[in-house]
Amino acid sequence: MIDFKKLLPIIGIIILLFIILNIDLETIAQIFLELDPFLAFISIFAIFPIILMINVQWQYLLRKQKIHARFSYTIKNIFIGYFYGFVTPGGFGGYLRALYLKYETKEPLPKCLGNIIIFNSI
Repeated sequence: MIDFKKLLPIIGIIILLFIILNIDLETIAQIFLELDPFLAFISIFAIFPIILMINVQWQYLLRKQKIHARFSYTIKNIFIGYFYGFVTPGGFGGYLRALYLKYETKEPLPKCLGNIIIFNSI
């Protein structure tokens, strides 16, 4: 049987490479050169409180549904969802978080997918 948890990162890297090879790197480099370094630095650190708040909300929902996942794991899972959501059309890759949640918690996939759908809807 195919282990999707090991296959998904490979697929993600292939999609990311495809995107990188098909974009105009000169335009992206020019945009980054025009950024104010101070504001770019501040914006990087501004995302951490937001991720923590999202994770606390998700932990609350997980507990209500009696799904047990570590706080550190759910932060990692959020970043996985952002990555796959970014590289797939319509952000549907973000729902792949359910597969990772299933492997971590040993809960049924429909329950994990339902959790992700509910959380994204809220």
